Amino acid sequence: MLELIDLVDGLRRDPASRLQAALAGWEYPVTREWLALVDLFDLQHKVAAKNKPQPYARPFDRARNRIGGVKKAGHTVNELRELLARPRVEKT
Repeated sequence: MLELIDLVDGLRRDPASRLQAALAGWEYPVTREWLALVDLFDLQHKVAAKNKPQPYARPFDRARNRIGGVKKAGHTVNELRELLARPRVEKT
């Protein structure tokens, strides 16, 4: 049983696994090398471009708009602001 837990934990930490991508709310899994290459591409594009270029899309761009990163459990920043703006009801 402990071996199974270790294996699932390894999948949960690996950005190339579908399990981690699903838990984080990503659109698709990616390798660490892909992430490094995309960062390098964006940096070179930014240096060579005359205008400010849009960064290459990452699978977590949509999930980044949610606090906690999980679509089902997370809240957007605007949702959190609305929750915090509600008046508090004091229990007596």
